[in-house]
Amino acid sequence: MLRYLFPPREGVDRKTYIRSSLVRVTLVSMAGSAMITLLVESLTPHPNYLQALFVAVLVPSVVAPPLIYWHGAAIFDLEASRRRIEELSRTDELTGLWNRRFFWELAEDALRLAARHHYPVSVLMMDLDRFKTINDRHGHQTGDAVLEAAARVLHAAIRKTDVLARYGGEEFVLLMPHTGGGEALWQCERLRRELAARGGEGLPRVTISIGVAASDRHGHDLDRLLVAADRALYQAKDQGRDCCVLSA
Repeated sequence: MLRYLFPPREGVDRKTYIRSSLVRVTLVSMAGSAMITLLVESLTPHPNYLQALFVAVLVPSVVAPPLIYWHGAAIFDLEASRRRIEELSRTDELTGLWNRRFFWELAEDALRLAARHHYPVSVLMMDLDRFKTINDRHGHQTGDAVLEAAARVLHAAIRKTDVLARYGGEEFVLLMPHTGGGEALWQCERLRRELAARGGEGLPRVTISIGVAASDRHGHDLDRLLVAADRALYQAKDQGRDCCVLSA
C-alpha cells in the first residue's frame, strides 16, 4: 500500500523517504482513526468524545511508526533494486551509454515526432580507428579503458537533446534531432576534433571515423538512416580515417 500511496521519488535518499513516509502515514492514520472513532461515539448512548479522540490519536502514533519504518525501508530497497535493474537493461555496462536496444526505442520515438512536426533529424555512425591494434598491442583491459574514455569525451560534447549509444564493439551511434545534414556535418567535425585532442589518462590516443545521414535526404525511417550512415562511415574509412562523410 505504501508503495502506491507514497512511491519513492528518484533522487530521494533512503533516510529522507522513510522519515517523510513516517510523518505522512502517521498523520493520515491519526486523522482517519479520529474520524471513525468520533462517528462511532456519536452513535453511542453516552458519548465521551474527548476520551475517544485521545485513544484514536494515541493508538496510530504508537503503532504506525514501527510498522511504517519497516515497510518503508523494504519498499525503498525494492524500488532502488527495480530501478537499478531497469537502468542495467537500458545501458551499456562498460561505457554507461544507452545500449543498442534502448537506442532503437528512443530513436524511433524521436523520428516519429520529427516526422509529425516536420523537422530534420540526423544519425551519425562512429567507429574508433584501428581499435583492434590497441587491443593487440596493449591488451583488452586497455582497450576497454579507451572505450570508456572515448564515451566520456563524446557524451560531454553532445547536446542534451541528442541520443548517444554504444552500438557494438568500438562503434557508437548518435541521433541528433532538429539537425539537418549541413549542421550535422559541422557537429561531426567538432566531435572528431574533441576526440583527437583527448590527452592524459595514460591511454593510447585514438581517432574516429564518422558517417552522417540526414532525414532531409533519407526520410524519417531509422533503418534507412542507419544504412546510409553506415555506408558513409565506410567511405570515411576508405578516405583514410579520422574524417566525416555526409551520405549523398
